[in-house]
Formats: sequence, C-alpha cells, structure tokens
Amino acid sequence: MSDITFDGNDLILGFRDTNGDRTGNAVRSPNITANSAFPTQKFVLDEFGSQVYNADDGTDNWASNWTETGEATSATGGQIQVLNNVSNYQLRVQGTSLSVQRSFSSATISAISGTGTLSFAYRRVGMEAGDSVAVQISTNGGTYTTVMTIAGPGNDSTYKTAILTLSGLTTTSAVRFQTSASMDNTDTVWFDNVRVANATASWMSNYTYT
Repeated sequence: MSDITFDGNDLILGFRDTNGDRTGNAVRSPNITANSAFPTQKFVLDEFGSQVYNADDGTDNWASNWTETGEATSATGGQIQVLNNVSNYQLRVQGTSLSVQRSFSSATISAISGTGTLSFAYRRVGMEAGDSVAVQISTNGGTYTTVMTIAGPGNDSTYKTAILTLSGLTTTSAVRFQTSASMDNTDTVWFDNVRVANATASWMSNYTYT
C-alpha cells in the first residue's frame, strides 16, 4: 500500500506494509507551477502507535480526543480500546451499539470548499451475517451520516484500505465508528491509520505541468 502527499515543494510517496504501517518513503521534486487555489496538503492522522486516545500524527492536530458512547471512554479497557492486533497497536471496535468518535476542523486541515478525504486501514474478525460497523461523518458535531458500512460475514487475513471523499466539512466536523445492534464481543473490526486530509482528486486541475 502507498499514499501520496505534497508538502508545497515535493511529492512524497509513502510506502506501507499490509497492516497499513509506514515503512519508508520516496521524495520527488516535480517541475510544476502551483495555482494559488492549491494549498499545501494538510491532514490529521492517528496511527495508534500507543495505547492513548490523544495521538496527533498528522501535519495538524485533531480538535478532540477519541471519546466513546455506550461505555466508559478508555484507550486501555472495554469493548472499544487500543490493542495490539498484528503490528504495533490498532483500534479495536466491537460490542453492541457502541461508538467511538473524534472531532476535527475543516479550518485546521485547510479544506477546499468543505471537501476532503477520509482514509483508514481496517480488518474484520469474526464478523457474521448482519454484523456491521458504520463509518460516519458529522459536519455539525451532532448529526452523523454513514459514508461506508463494513459488514459481515467476513474474516480478513490482512488489512484493507478505504479512501472516501468527504464534502460539507465545517469547523465542527467529526468521524465516528458505530457498531450495529447485532454485534457482540466476538465480532470485531480493527482500525488503523485514520486520516482526514484536504486532498481531493480535483486538486490536480489546479496545477500546470511544465
């Protein structure tokens, strides 16, 4: 797996292993002329490198820590917590009708007209038919819209990558993972490298290559 970022001068191709953990990168300085409408890419990121809910691994900081609904918020206890799955730590999401969410600001990541990209790695374990975890976005800090559903049945041998285009982002936006009523403590989705960036496919129209 890989991801591409732009720091205002260089294109950086980041290499990741099958678990989504960064293993290295390559830097390229393209001969380009940037339009003023194309800002430097900025992003918030949680790589879950340790058992905490306040990690800031991006160019910008999240607006809050991870918080849970349906059980006490704890990065080291409960159905939802940060544990070692296959490499380093990941976010374990399981249990009945529980959720974990974290806020970010479109102003912080310099979103263009409220657009952006949500990406993450995920792995299903023990998921049965009818089980699901909804990936949701809020643009007002209260009402959530499902942008992806990770459904059973399924047992993934390796992590998969999801890349979702977001719109309508505001200064009170948030991402949430919500378990379904049919899930229990044997039905799990692991998450890693949760990232919200101001990158969109349409950005490339703002560049002139010479």
